[in-house]
Amino acid sequence: MNEKAELPLTSLMQYSVETPINFCHTTYDILCILSGSVKISLERHEERIYNHHDVLIIHPNQYATFSSNEKNEILHMRLLPSFIEKYLGMDSILFCDSSLEPNRSYLAVRRLLSNISWRYNTDGPVYNLAIYSLLFELLDLLNQEYTLKLPLSIEYKNERQKERSFEILDYIRQNYNQPITLTTLAEHLHLSVQYLSKIFKDCFNIKFNEYVNQLRIQYAEHDLCYSDKSVTEIALNHGFTNVATFNKYFRTIHGCTPKEYRQNSKTTFSSDQETPQLNERNVYLSTDVTKETRHITVDCSETAAFSQNLCSMINLGFAKNLLSVSFQKQLTQTVHELPLKYVRIEGLISNAMIPRLSEQDSFYFASIETVLNLLYQLHLIPFIELGKNSYNYLQNNTDQWIFRGYSTNSKFHLLLEAFLKYVTSHYDASWYNQWVFELWNPPAESLDIYMKGYQSIHKLIQTYIPSAKFGGPGHNTGMPSTNFLDYLELFSKNQIIPDFISVHIFTAQYLLQDQKQKLVRLLDPNIFSIQVSWMKRKITQFFGQDIPLYITEYNSSLIPGSYINNSCYQAAFLCHNLLAIHEQIPLSGYWMLTDTLSNIESPKSYQINGIGLITASRIRTPGYFALRLLSKLGGRLIEQGDNYCITQTSENSYQVIAWHCVPFSSSAFLSNAEEHSLRKMYKHYEHMPPLQMIFHLNNISSGTYRIKRSLLDRFHGSYLDIQLGELVNGNIDEETFLYEKLSPFPEDMNYLSSACIPEERVLYMQVKDRLTVTSPIHPHNVCLWEITNQY
Repeated sequence: MNEKAELPLTSLMQYSVETPINFCHTTYDILCILSGSVKISLERHEERIYNHHDVLIIHPNQYATFSSNEKNEILHMRLLPSFIEKYLGMDSILFCDSSLEPNRSYLAVRRLLSNISWRYNTDGPVYNLAIYSLLFELLDLLNQEYTLKLPLSIEYKNERQKERSFEILDYIRQNYNQPITLTTLAEHLHLSVQYLSKIFKDCFNIKFNEYVNQLRIQYAEHDLCYSDKSVTEIALNHGFTNVATFNKYFRTIHGCTPKEYRQNSKTTFSSDQETPQLNERNVYLSTDVTKETRHITVDCSETAAFSQNLCSMINLGFAKNLLSVSFQKQLTQTVHELPLKYVRIEGLISNAMIPRLSEQDSFYFASIETVLNLLYQLHLIPFIELGKNSYNYLQNNTDQWIFRGYSTNSKFHLLLEAFLKYVTSHYDASWYNQWVFELWNPPAESLDIYMKGYQSIHKLIQTYIPSAKFGGPGHNTGMPSTNFLDYLELFSKNQIIPDFISVHIFTAQYLLQDQKQKLVRLLDPNIFSIQVSWMKRKITQFFGQDIPLYITEYNSSLIPGSYINNSCYQAAFLCHNLLAIHEQIPLSGYWMLTDTLSNIESPKSYQINGIGLITASRIRTPGYFALRLLSKLGGRLIEQGDNYCITQTSENSYQVIAWHCVPFSSSAFLSNAEEHSLRKMYKHYEHMPPLQMIFHLNNISSGTYRIKRSLLDRFHGSYLDIQLGELVNGNIDEETFLYEKLSPFPEDMNYLSSACIPEERVLYMQVKDRLTVTSPIHPHNVCLWEITNQY
């Protein structure tokens, strides 16, 4: 199972229909419209328009024509008939066409297609087994929800009869909605009516008319449940000559009229709404929906050690940021609110931070002194990145400097040595012995050059600070997985065991590949744990031992112009992923602390769509508050589940955190033409009901407990949602609104800075052995209960 060729997928493509396309494949073709609209005409069927999110399955040997007059994008997957027939049966009839069923949810199908697409297009054989798993999940869904069930008991006397029977079934499936008879079928197959009738009876154990009418009824059932067509229209569309005949056959099978059947089904079908609708007063999720209730019962007398490393490092960006008084204040406030231990810095060893004195063979360390003194006073340990933009990084053209490497540059080595001499002669060894250095490998730098630089820099650091940790290469997981294996092989071949292996994880980003910007999407909601587990296994295989894996940069998205990072989604995203990997990853660093000018990639970025935990307007984001809530978890683990974690700090103090991480919708980021809009930002996510979380804590000491609940949602703690509300309730266009926000009023920012915080509520409860807390957790929300025995 090492090649994609072994999969039952003959192809999986993503393309645009620019000119008419005609085809007739021998495979099952599964289509999902990712953007725009496409006209699709199937043989013996009228042309229909398929819009964004529509799904269609085309049977083998069916002629199809695609055309479009607008920008569009299609996901097109082809499955081998043998795969379908082996597990669903030779006589399976798939009816999966969302354009014909506007009231039916196709969300599960789209989600599976999205996951299959991501894994199929991911480099490396590691995902082949996962693809098979998803394909079987897709088959099960199609079998349960989208397969017509006919009471056939097919028997064949010989191969010729088997072949003939499939010709019969194929003709009926393609013409069932026409006035076909046994005579027209016999003429098509060039057989006598008597001989054909005998074959039908021998093979199918059912009369011809009975089979055709049952097939028509099953197609009609779908229209009754999931469309608004009239009963008469449905009857005529599916081959019945009049509505009276349709009613007669329908009552015979179901014991009720088609109208009664439709009324009964109204209470069971689900709509395909993926995003909340805006009303005139607010832009928040409606609470008038059915909740999924989850009861979690735990024994608080049984605990295990819990690693409190969820927010121990943050990326500060360029070292020059630390020379700004405003930045220093923000960092100081963050240290008081988050348990930071390390701060990762770029460009610290650079001629901009350490200029050479013109008339002396020495350097000027005033800027370095300012930076290091601040970090020392805040009890922070520098995590120094040496490879990315570290020497003379202040260039205007990012295409020039972002891929430059300095690992073998003699001037850089001279600068680094001067820096190490200065540090070891001016600061306490107990502090700098804890420092960490990382050497990133720029894509334009060959592996051999990188290794040469790695060895020389490592030797230099060991000379002055032997206890300092040193590692690399800063592999971006958006790049092919083979690149990561190449790094491991490089270290192993040179008999080098780094103190740690470093990687970067972003679920959506643009990367420069083959001199072109390519959008890389990692859509699986569990991508962090999937990739970490795989990389940990590979590290052990190459080195024969466990080497720490550091995620030195991570975030949900680096897509310019998107609002993902500042939305409530980011809060649940952090809880979901950090708690999933914290036992395997001793150190991880959020990218990044603030949206300062030097950290924002695009100068056109607005004030409310950056990537930092703190906006350019100095407003803390939901991601910031999520890390603050996570930092309150205790050092003993009681239980951890898919969307909750229960810990203990002391004998009578407990913490319960729950979140609702809603994944991207099936089409999010599948289209490169996807436009990001503040007004439409929550349309990127699937529509999911709230979770009613009920936690039962057993075997706790009796007494009076103080229960503090902190709720982070779109009402409390989300500056971005306040901006969204202002936009929706105003009457100016979005571009004008965003322009106005470039220069916010100071008094508005002061208010928002103090008002945009999680809601806190405190209550007291008398408890005897068992305590129960409950709350609805809406999509993108995070809720923390801090439970303390007062007396």
